Amino acid sequence: MAKRMLATDLDGTLLQPDRSVSPRTHEALAAAREAGLVITLVTGRPARWLAPVADQVGWDGLAVSANGAVLLDLGSRRIEHITPISVDDLAATIDIIRSHVGGTGFAVEYAEVGGEIPQHPQSHDSGGGLPEHFARDHHYIPKLAPPTEVVVGNIEELVTVRPVVKLLARSPHVPLEQVDDVYEQLREQLTDLVTVTHSTPGELLLEIAERDTSKATGLAWLAQAHGVQQQDVVAVGDMPNDSPMLQWAGQGWAVGNAHPQVKKLVGSDYVLPPNTEDAVAVLIEQLLA
Repeated sequence: MAKRMLATDLDGTLLQPDRSVSPRTHEALAAAREAGLVITLVTGRPARWLAPVADQVGWDGLAVSANGAVLLDLGSRRIEHITPISVDDLAATIDIIRSHVGGTGFAVEYAEVGGEIPQHPQSHDSGGGLPEHFARDHHYIPKLAPPTEVVVGNIEELVTVRPVVKLLARSPHVPLEQVDDVYEQLREQLTDLVTVTHSTPGELLLEIAERDTSKATGLAWLAQAHGVQQQDVVAVGDMPNDSPMLQWAGQGWAVGNAHPQVKKLVGSDYVLPPNTEDAVAVLIEQLLA
C-alpha cells in the first residue's frame, strides 16, 4: 500500500473555536499514527504560535507555517527553511495597499533559518509575540492587547530589520460585505509582486508572502520529505489561504464552516462537518476505514 498523507489546517479546521483539540480528534490522530497515516500541519500561523498545538497533540514532525514561507521541525523546535519577501517588493506592496485602502495598518512576521520556535508565545494574536519574531506600525490594531516588548515603529524601517516571511495588512474601515471584493482587487494588483491571501473571517486582514509561495509549495515540500506521492496526499482546510494546497493535493476537502469559495473549489461531495463537529477526526476515520 502506498504511504498516504493527511495535511490539515489548524484554526477553523483541526481546532475547536477555543483553539483546543477535541477528545475525538485526539483519538483519531493517535489511530492515524498507529496505522501509518502521515499527519502534517500546514498553517497560516507564524511559527511562534505552533508550540501550544504541538504540545497538545504530541506532534514532533515536520510542519509548514506562515502560509508556506516557513518550514520547521516541531521535534527540535527549529526553523529549517524560510522564503522571505524582498525589501523592494515589501515597499512596493505597502505603497499599493495604502493607495487602495486608506488607514491600513501593517505588521511583519520575522523568521531566520536555525531560529528556535518560542515555547510560550505571549499572545495568541497577530498583535503579540517577541521582538525578534513580530513588529507592527502604529496603525495596526491587534485584536488582543500586545505585550509591551512588541516593537512598534515605521513599517518602512521594520521591513529592513530582519527577514520578513509574512506581511500583514489590516484595515478596520472596509465593510464586511466588501471584504472579499477588496481582497480580490488587491490580489490582482499585487500578483506580480507577492502572494496575497486571507484566513480571518469578518475583516480585511491580508496575509502576504513572497511571490509563488503558498500552502501548496509548503505541502509539496512536506510530501517530498516523507516520500509521499502527490496523488496520495489528502488536504483539508477552511479559508482561501487553504485553496492552493487543496488544489495541489490528490484530494482536497473543506470543513462545513469553510468559506464559500473553498466549498465551491472542492465540490459538494468533499465537504465535511464543521470543525465544531470534529471534521478532521471524521476524515481520518474515513481514511482509515
